[in-house]
Amino acid sequence: MVAGLRTRLPISARWSISGAVIIALLVFIVGALWLQGKPDGPALQGGCDPKMSPFLQQEAGDYRISFCAQGDGDQLEISTDYFSVEDRLVFSYAGYPNMPGMFVFLEAQDGSRFDLELTKAGENWRRFSAEVPEGFRNVPVRLVVQDTSPEAFSWVGIGHSASSFVNISGLFLLIATVIGVHIAFLTWLSMAQRMRSPDVASLVFIIGLGLLGYLAFWAYYLHRWAGVGVSALALLASMQVIFLAVRRNEWEAIKISNKALMPATAYALFILLVGYFPFHDLGSNFTIAANRWMHLAIDNWIPRIFAEQVWAGTVQAPMVGDWFSSDRPPLQSGIYLLFYPLAQSGLLYQVVSSMLQALVFLPICVLLKRFDARLAPIALLALGLTSLISVHVLYVWPKLISASYQLILFLLALTALGRNLSRASLIVMMGSAMALAMLSHGGAIFGLLAIVIAYLVKDRSAAIIPVIKAGIASLILYSPWMLYQRFIDPPGDRLLKWHLAGMIEPNTLSFSNALVSAYQGINFETWIAGRLENLNVIANGTMGFLRDFFSAFVDPLRALQIRDDPMLVGRSFFETFYSFWWFSPVLVLGLWFLLRGHRRTVPADLIWFADTAILSALVCALLLFMPGTASIHQGSFYTWIAFFVSSAALLWLASRLAFKIILALNAAIFFHFYVFDKFWLEPAEFGLTYLAMSIAAFIFFAKACFALQEFDAVDERRSSPEAQPAPPLLANPA
Repeated sequence: MVAGLRTRLPISARWSISGAVIIALLVFIVGALWLQGKPDGPALQGGCDPKMSPFLQQEAGDYRISFCAQGDGDQLEISTDYFSVEDRLVFSYAGYPNMPGMFVFLEAQDGSRFDLELTKAGENWRRFSAEVPEGFRNVPVRLVVQDTSPEAFSWVGIGHSASSFVNISGLFLLIATVIGVHIAFLTWLSMAQRMRSPDVASLVFIIGLGLLGYLAFWAYYLHRWAGVGVSALALLASMQVIFLAVRRNEWEAIKISNKALMPATAYALFILLVGYFPFHDLGSNFTIAANRWMHLAIDNWIPRIFAEQVWAGTVQAPMVGDWFSSDRPPLQSGIYLLFYPLAQSGLLYQVVSSMLQALVFLPICVLLKRFDARLAPIALLALGLTSLISVHVLYVWPKLISASYQLILFLLALTALGRNLSRASLIVMMGSAMALAMLSHGGAIFGLLAIVIAYLVKDRSAAIIPVIKAGIASLILYSPWMLYQRFIDPPGDRLLKWHLAGMIEPNTLSFSNALVSAYQGINFETWIAGRLENLNVIANGTMGFLRDFFSAFVDPLRALQIRDDPMLVGRSFFETFYSFWWFSPVLVLGLWFLLRGHRRTVPADLIWFADTAILSALVCALLLFMPGTASIHQGSFYTWIAFFVSSAALLWLASRLAFKIILALNAAIFFHFYVFDKFWLEPAEFGLTYLAMSIAAFIFFAKACFALQEFDAVDERRSSPEAQPAPPLLANPA
């Protein structure tokens, strides 16, 4: 055991940061209290209720749309009462105002009009802001929509969101829910801290949480009261930990656990505040999280639907739309069910799920400390400033949870951390990690295969028996879900046939027949061309990002265009190397050699981690049947995280100054497109309130990351030094 790094900022710097946070919070609180009573805007006449459209995002406020009884065929007018504008007009709109026959304009009492040019918004409410000409300022005007077209997609809506003021009670409820879930996670983590070293305890906690959620799922499925019993025991255990800490005045394990867990909680809180501001509609449906940055499907809400049907005692077939419950692994549903008796609300589901996704910071932190203890805080910060982590901590389909278990498997199999455990503990933890990764999301298979292959290559014959035993343990744990898929809600193989056989629509073919049918229709040359196309999807994007970046930040009009038509945001969701922005492996490798980083020694753990990133990308490209489909959301998030962390660590070893410059550039993109994207054009007092809240929440996350350096931690890498052979999969530059 060695003492962890105790680097602390100077007192003046810490006081400056704390002062900035306090000022930001004061601005937010004062602004929020003042805006809480701010009126929405002029009343609307004409049109019909937004609920007439089954696809439109529903928000609280005064809205009217021209999609009524005849749908797109309605031809009508919507207008506001007369009001006055000082210099800038701000309102919300939806639909397709750019279609022929659609007119949106500002009309004065003398009949003069100022036409507004609105881009397509689709089934999502979007804010519009524009300066009005002198003749329309400080005089009575009204906003008018004229729908004169019966064609398809010829409708539009306008309105004033209830989000034009801040719901303080909603904010407090959100924060209270985050604190409650944090306390539960904290007590469970502190139990592991009493038995294991801090790094191993973090892994044990995540595995234990998964096993507990899996148990809760089956208990609730068998009988509601059996599930309530599991939930009660888990929550009573939390209370018992706190009670004993108070009674015995033993807070060390809780303090260490709180330090380790706080970056994940702080980041989840930051993203929830940015995602749900101004806190009027907290988890009533999937749309706010799904439409915050893009227009995404209902996948983030499917685990909640599954949990609610299990609670009700009847799982429908299909469960929702054309998806069967057996198509979606149950782990996130089970962990949510642990908390379900406390509050059966969308807010609790969103908070629990967001914090589950953010737990990926724990194994990443353990891994980063094996590269360089000083890298861990700033690399966690860099990871939080990415599209993948931010989007998926809000849009909570369970892929980051799956990545957590894959990272745990890597740490156990390919670092000295696993060799400090007993053989039985290692096999049980490896088997559990593999099963829980698959019980989170089936896309984990790509990363799991890559890690197992690397493990077998590294340790050769010594790894075969542990892999077989861990595989058996994993199969035993996974088998109840396989039986559910096969006998209770068959067929349960839709995603397998989709990804591995190219059959998107549900069908009655068995998976083996679907696979044979798919591969019989192509020759070897066609198959190879498809694999190369998949690799191109993964590796393409670095040059395209550079072009978009300079267009966005050099040309302000281009920046607005990219925000309205989210090129950068959309491509960052789908394209792996593009989504890294300035941390792209292509750019980092170039900087590495440019800055003479090739003369530095690369840690063996880092090389193995990069190997698994390359291997998982290859496995994904080989197994995904349809050419050009190896995008981020169809592959494994482990691949993305492994590439990003490897790139960040390599750049840190090459030049810390270069790392900080790249981090600053990525931060500019992140805040520009993902934090301040919807609110630059808001009224000044509203935007300032949101700005203050966002900055204060992000600084809280940053302080939580750097606080990791302020307590002693066990460093198994140094306590058990051993010579590790250079991996054959990627040549060691040293």
